[in-house]
Amino acid sequence: MSSLESNVAAMAFLCLAGGPISLMVGLRKLNEKRLLENTPVSKVRSAAMGLVELSGMARQHKPQKSPCSNMDVCWWDCRVEELRSDGKNSYWAIIKQVSSMDLFYLEDSTGQVLVNPIGAELHVLIHTFDLNASTRTLIAPVLNSWGLNDMNWFGLENRLRIIEQLIPDCAPLFIMGELISVGNQPEDRRAKFMARLRAIKTDPAKMAEADVNHDGTVDADEWAAFEAKQEEEFMKEEIIHQAQMPNEEKIMLKAPINAPFVVSTQEEQSLVTSFNWLAPFGIFAGIALSAVGVWIGIELGWKPFFIIGLVGLALGVGVFTKSLNITFGRS
Repeated sequence: MSSLESNVAAMAFLCLAGGPISLMVGLRKLNEKRLLENTPVSKVRSAAMGLVELSGMARQHKPQKSPCSNMDVCWWDCRVEELRSDGKNSYWAIIKQVSSMDLFYLEDSTGQVLVNPIGAELHVLIHTFDLNASTRTLIAPVLNSWGLNDMNWFGLENRLRIIEQLIPDCAPLFIMGELISVGNQPEDRRAKFMARLRAIKTDPAKMAEADVNHDGTVDADEWAAFEAKQEEEFMKEEIIHQAQMPNEEKIMLKAPINAPFVVSTQEEQSLVTSFNWLAPFGIFAGIALSAVGVWIGIELGWKPFFIIGLVGLALGVGVFTKSLNITFGRS
């Protein structure tokens, strides 16, 4: 196979792989747009459990600053990239990703709600910090703290950059996600109770309490009675704990199982506007790339089942994997 034929075949592969994935991303954005438009914005105090939209202001749960910009933030994520070359092309490769592990609040005029941003599609502020002579005093200590060397073996600066995403404290905040009651879910209570029982089984003093007849063995009946007593005590403690929790700690926004989770420092209308062009572009590009890939494959003499298989595999990747987060911001 000549070099030209190899390049054409590679192009066909890329079109047959990228086309269906682009189509699925476009359809997903179209679904998000419709959900954004059809789900009313609620107030924290009156929001019902389940899929909701809330709008307000980001507030810190714990004081923290972003690693590079040193801003007061509610959440941050830093992606370290290295400029590499394969001999023909240069590209940025991710070599490290570090994120804030803290929750934060969304606050409106009626109250606050905790936010767990794991799994969110982020539309937030973004800064890019290139490692060079003028930024080295700022960037090098951050890289070193993450176990990365800012210098190579020859004493030259590595070609690195940090992409910093953040949600500033007091920034406008819009979220579409699932509202749940914290610590009041049956599966959460069950997991906590089972952890308590496991701890009891490793405690000789507690196991001695379960041995009612003091024969040195806890039989099935003794354990059942002891477990029932422990569960009753556990539920009483949970009720007291829930009553003592501040109201803002009792509910949380998190990623839904079968719906989008959007966290944005933009207004809802700005997101809808961006999806107005992003969704049709993805759908059109997906159809066009797939068609070009099929045409090239046929011209190269590929078997139809092979072409259909590639398209099906790419569609499967698009369906069963979450689309790449598309982050909007300003540097």
